[in-house]
Amino acid sequence: WVEISKIYKDYLNDPDAALVALPVQTEADRQQLLASCDDTQLAFDRSRGIWAQFAAQAACSPEAVAVESEGVVLTYAQLLTRAEQLAAALHARGVLPGQAVAIGLERGIDMLASVLAVLRLGAHYVPLDPGHPSARLAFILADSGAGLLIATSALAESLADFRGAVLDPADVDTAQVLDPLPAVASPSPDHLAY
Repeated sequence: WVEISKIYKDYLNDPDAALVALPVQTEADRQQLLASCDDTQLAFDRSRGIWAQFAAQAACSPEAVAVESEGVVLTYAQLLTRAEQLAAALHARGVLPGQAVAIGLERGIDMLASVLAVLRLGAHYVPLDPGHPSARLAFILADSGAGLLIATSALAESLADFRGAVLDPADVDTAQVLDPLPAVASPSPDHLAY
């Protein structure tokens, strides 16, 4: 009872207090719990960007499953190849490090490969939710300054005012032999993607 009275000392005289407002533990117990359960910090190599870390993982575990979506399974090697193919298509359309590339795809393998492809080139992506109204998407495209949009042809048609280039991942030739892509300097925390 003494412990309970410490916790509820402000509420004992107010029988109309909502139960949800009552604390369930003392502040000291709460702090101890937070400190002991929040030891989740991991070392992260900030000298390498997401692309470099993904490529390193693909080199270590090429046959391991990297992604599964709607019954389609890709290994790290397959996802790396798909991202490189998309990066080559983006590079052929003039995407350079530091540029904004909009991605308006539903969640799935093509969206993940597109994000990796953009990061592969040192650019940054602007996520667009295809479910949003076209006026909202047009505003985001204009506001972000994205010069290229990765999207299905259906979404691109709904954004008739967009004057940039459009790349539909379905149109990227998966049998295409890749030209060497440019080497991209390791990103710094100042790059927009990070």
